[in-house]
Amino acid sequence: MKTVQQLAQANNDKKIGSHQVKYSKQEEGTRFFIYYNTTICTVDDVNKTFSIDASYGTQSTTRACNAYRRHFLDEGYSEIV
Repeated sequence: MKTVQQLAQANNDKKIGSHQVKYSKQEEGTRFFIYYNTTICTVDDVNKTFSIDASYGTQSTTRACNAYRRHFLDEGYSEIV
């Protein structure tokens, strides 16, 4: 998904359609990827880890979760389950 790539490369909070990225104000190097106002991916850039919350069960959310998972695994991040 081009949207995932664009948001992952953003240097600040950004919204594209129903997707957005927000940088944590409390934790340096932490980003939250949000789909329809729900955080589905949390990334720790300091430790190069990420976690996915795919508990929502809809087809579109599952597809978005898989896109973030694929992107961050390709970038060398480790998934925390």
